[in-house]
Amino acid sequence: MSESIFLQACSNKKTSRPPIWFMRQAGRYLPEYRELRKKYSFEEMTHTPELALKVTLQPIERFQFDASILYSDILIIPEYFGIHFSFKGGVGPYLSDQSLSLKDLANCLKQHHDPHALNFVYSAISLIKKELSKTNTPLIGFAGSPFTVACYLIEKQSSKDFSKVSHAVTHSPDDLHTILSNLTEATILYLKTQIKHGVQAIQLFDTWGSILNEHDYIEFSYNYMHKIFSALKDENIPLIVYSKNTSQLHSHLCHLPISVCGVDWNSDILSLKSRYPDLVFQGNLNPHLLLENKDEALAYTKNLCNEMKDQPGFIFNLGHGILPKTPLEHVAAIVEHIKGIN
Repeated sequence: MSESIFLQACSNKKTSRPPIWFMRQAGRYLPEYRELRKKYSFEEMTHTPELALKVTLQPIERFQFDASILYSDILIIPEYFGIHFSFKGGVGPYLSDQSLSLKDLANCLKQHHDPHALNFVYSAISLIKKELSKTNTPLIGFAGSPFTVACYLIEKQSSKDFSKVSHAVTHSPDDLHTILSNLTEATILYLKTQIKHGVQAIQLFDTWGSILNEHDYIEFSYNYMHKIFSALKDENIPLIVYSKNTSQLHSHLCHLPISVCGVDWNSDILSLKSRYPDLVFQGNLNPHLLLENKDEALAYTKNLCNEMKDQPGFIFNLGHGILPKTPLEHVAAIVEHIKGIN
């Protein structure tokens, strides 16, 4: 079977058109997803392999994206340590045990490991791979960066200002490093096991690294991501980093041991490609533009693809996850344009 256009692009090869997939492509903008959510909770859908299979395949069946991404969540990995998040509608992730202090978290992550706790993820991957092999569609596995996962653990939920995390950076760096070190080791094991079960690329989501200044970013986010990617390098599959709102840090991010750098709409992909020709770049349509104005989103897409037409190693994506109220016809218009490029 020939190599998929997505994997070709990940190898920095020239492709007949850019491959396309969207972050959060399996999700609430799809009516078929919303129908499932009427029957099952988010936890049930992520923890039941047969449901994760169904949801992962939904955007592939509807739009024929060039890559599939595992339906899961970055906050699954704390379950390796016996820590659970609940996902309440309108509230977002919420730590089940709200009494855990920073020191409690550090001690828990040092002492409690259950290597079988995430078996449901690996079972889902095996099911998904079997189905995707029929269309030669590659499967992307993923995890959150240790710092991003730590943000949710420390705040115990999503936050607007991450004041508890900022306090930990300044006043309890040793406990924070203990948390990050243990999350890093767990993430390496988690991703290696995803690869063992069949994922063909890995993406690390560094959603909240941008709350740090440059010095702290290197210490508390970048260095731990570097360790993860270095540990995965011998797996010989594409490694992708996506770091939100960190365009000022590309001089660091582009020196990670990665294949692909995902960027948001604050970055100029052609300029980055000129500076780092050996890297593949992925992005960077603003999901708000896709939500609000089909014509402007299409114009941006056409302009970006025209700029990159002579460049190898470009993957079309959003600059962040697709928004729940995005009209299907807006998505279809972008996919149709990309697939029509020759």
